[in-house]
Amino acid sequence: MKFIKATIADLPKINTIYGELVKKIESDGMNFWNEEYPFCFLEQDILEQSLYLLRDGEEIISCIKISPERSMSEGIEWGEMNKKIIYFYRFGVNVKYLNKGFGFKTIECAKKVAKEMGGECIRFLVIRENIPAINLYIKNGFTQVPGMYKEVIDEKYTFHEYGFELMI
Repeated sequence: MKFIKATIADLPKINTIYGELVKKIESDGMNFWNEEYPFCFLEQDILEQSLYLLRDGEEIISCIKISPERSMSEGIEWGEMNKKIIYFYRFGVNVKYLNKGFGFKTIECAKKVAKEMGGECIRFLVIRENIPAINLYIKNGFTQVPGMYKEVIDEKYTFHEYGFELMI
């Protein structure tokens, strides 16, 4: 297995993986990803060389964006303020590989990349309804920090996100 940066040639397979994840999320009664998000960011993530893939040959196991780019997080009480922060975004595991330890493997690889980038702390936001992801992050040593970020999408949708961080 390799943990490498995605290329534009990978985009069709990446879109398929996220498309299957959107279907699974919807069938599980959640609605934090849809036909627009995360797809609207994937090409730019690749061009910025910030989207990483866990691959087994030609098969893409998982995807994650790793970046020093700060996300909006008003309402979150981050614990580490004077450290170099690396953010994780758009983490998804191919539905064929869910619940087989690949989420843990991906996070371990992403931690190494964050450290290579000079990161001292990793942060990310998670939709409060995404209990499987929250449990995975806690099992991987991340700490949920106080507060909640509210992102108003439109009159029907407001996302509530928890903040997680880990010193590396």
